[in-house]
Amino acid sequence: MSLGRLIDYPWLSQYLAKTAYRDRVWNSKKGKPVAMGINTYVSQLLFKKELMGRMETVFEENGYKVVGVTVEKVLVGDFREVPFYQGEMYPGQVPYDAQIWFRLEKI
Repeated sequence: MSLGRLIDYPWLSQYLAKTAYRDRVWNSKKGKPVAMGINTYVSQLLFKKELMGRMETVFEENGYKVVGVTVEKVLVGDFREVPFYQGEMYPGQVPYDAQIWFRLEKI
């Protein structure tokens, strides 16, 4: 299921930016993950239980579960580029946008 661009969902864009900034695997000075491709990194962040738990109920009520997240075309920038972000303007570069697909499975 295509979700489209992450910036169309400001709360998801903000989640991605803040989570990456706090993550030891993300290098905010270089604007990329320490040891993996950026698409893989972002898909792993978006597939975390803390985020998926918010959406599971809607999918399950309709007979599906999310079995993965696929991303491409990740955009990286500073916190001023994160849609509607009003928190602290941390230094460095973070991912804030990408094309997103949820991989669904019938339950």
